Amino acid sequence: MQDNIEHYLQLWNLDIVDPDWTRHTHSSTLLKVHHPQYGLSILKCLNASGQRDEADGARLLDWYNGNGAIRPYLWEPSAHLLEYAGERELKMDIVADHANDGNATDVFLRVVEALHRPQEAAHPVFGGLRRRFRELYRKAEVEGPDSLFGYAARLADHLLETTQEHDVLPLHGDLHHENILCSERGWLAIDPKGLTGDRHYDVANLFCNPDDQNDLVLSKARIQQLADKVTSRLDMDRGRALGFALVHAVLSATWSLLEGNLPNAELRLGVASLLQEEYTSELHMKEDRMLQKVGS
Repeated sequence: MQDNIEHYLQLWNLDIVDPDWTRHTHSSTLLKVHHPQYGLSILKCLNASGQRDEADGARLLDWYNGNGAIRPYLWEPSAHLLEYAGERELKMDIVADHANDGNATDVFLRVVEALHRPQEAAHPVFGGLRRRFRELYRKAEVEGPDSLFGYAARLADHLLETTQEHDVLPLHGDLHHENILCSERGWLAIDPKGLTGDRHYDVANLFCNPDDQNDLVLSKARIQQLADKVTSRLDMDRGRALGFALVHAVLSATWSLLEGNLPNAELRLGVASLLQEEYTSELHMKEDRMLQKVGS
């Protein structure tokens, strides 16, 4: 990785601004740098995992054209030079005081609104959600059809098979409270995966985040409030938003189990169980409304 960093520092004429700031994630190494034209920026050097899962992120950021997301300045498959968006994560507001959750949700939905806004350029095409769910499908085969994993896998199939063409968009794919930063241009999304699929999936992470705020995310009342806000603010189908949230919660639990993080997996499965209750309730209400229409 160090050789890769040195290569792009020279190639793009970058100076490291703060050597102590270096960040390491499971997919990349981030450095705060200065570019002669773009000024203060972030150099993101991708490891093998990042090149597999996040290489398309810069292309998606380019298509967003600064609407709701940071701008990419320069990019290659193994490195991106990105707009610096500051240090304040949306999560920090909620950690400071859970009473800020409502305002943070409004910010989150404004960002989604901006990301899903039509652009003049044609949609870029990325990998689909079925590939995104591959670990869930494998886990469901192991755990069996009667498990929550099996239920989520069947629900994923149903949601993918019933996706309407007008709902298919380029997706951020990993939007949560730590991937939204308060910049000089306002709240902006960072670190997109670059997927193509049903727009309802981009709000899925809202329901089981912020991370490490167990009392908050395990609230049935909060799940109901979030579903209502998503439906009214983004003109989404309440059932599909809940369904994709459920699928993603179980998918996230699967990833945590693969990483050996049992506490996080249990938390995600707890959220998924609450989502399953609310999703089932939503289906029953829809059935009742249909029966009432038939009866009238």
